[in-house]
Amino acid sequence: MEILELKNYPWHMHTDIHICYVLSGEIDLKLTYTHYRLKENHIHFIHSEDIHGFKSITEKSTVLLLTFDMDHFSKLFPNLGNQMFSTRSLNYEDFYTNQTMLRK
Repeated sequence: MEILELKNYPWHMHTDIHICYVLSGEIDLKLTYTHYRLKENHIHFIHSEDIHGFKSITEKSTVLLLTFDMDHFSKLFPNLGNQMFSTRSLNYEDFYTNQTMLRK
């Protein structure tokens, strides 16, 4: 677990899974093929080996990064590397419910 104050965090990649939770401010999360504008209390999954970077949109942004080691958790969940995690949904109620459950 890390708490980071961001201005600009360059492109990088790793084999872990991250859950990115914006504590304050607003960030641009750059993934390989898209950008997400995340505001305070937004949550986003960053999958293993996804190229990504962060840029603060506001003067100061703080994020909580929860990191899950793929080597460790793949022993417990052998198909973990084949899974996709998302809180995105076309149904706003589902999206809100998923985000709320993760925050708790």
